Amino acid sequence: MYRRYSIVYVKNDQDQVLMGKRNDSGKYTNPGGGCHKRECAAEGAIREFKEETGVSIDSVKLVKVFFTDDKNLIYMFEGVMPEEYEFDTSKDPDDEVETWEFVDPFDVIEDLHISAEKNVILQHWAGK
Repeated sequence: MYRRYSIVYVKNDQDQVLMGKRNDSGKYTNPGGGCHKRECAAEGAIREFKEETGVSIDSVKLVKVFFTDDKNLIYMFEGVMPEEYEFDTSKDPDDEVETWEFVDPFDVIEDLHISAEKNVILQHWAGK
């Protein structure tokens, strides 16, 4: 049996990607997480984004669906931040990331939670 996950790719006008440093490993990750039973992947992406960042996004666009080596089904979405926002991680039930920021992925490429070779968000950002 596989698990379904939704991840969200957001970039700003300086071509930086929204990432947060994980509390458990210190590695950079993107917003996202497991979909609830009977929850559609887009709803899961919007919910996870809100839980982890404290920011509401209205919609997401599906850009990729794939299975991982360990048979997880991943839905990758693009999201757009509202014009005004403030990150608030205090309501994240997993307490995964303390702060979110827009970073140049090349600046943190050695410190990614998912290695650059397998990181679909990084590959999408790079246009691959």
